[in-house]
Amino acid sequence: EIIDGEVMNTIDFHPNPVKGTIGFNAPGHQKYTLLVYNTGGGIVFKKNIEVDFVELDMNFLPAGIYIAEISNSLNKVKSKIIKM
Repeated sequence: EIIDGEVMNTIDFHPNPVKGTIGFNAPGHQKYTLLVYNTGGGIVFKKNIEVDFVELDMNFLPAGIYIAEISNSLNKVKSKIIKM
């Protein structure tokens, strides 16, 4: 099954803003790469995932704004995350 861009755009990070753990649903139970960038463009977290629901403990990061990127071989989705 190929996940198109329209389905990828339904990925929702919650809660956002986040104090500790943030979760999201990844459609289609496929292989994805999750990257989290700081505002300077540096990668602060990277994980390959193959599950439908992912929880990310963000307690190791200081408060600020981050960009989460989820991608598969065909599509990429980015979302702003506010860490309190």
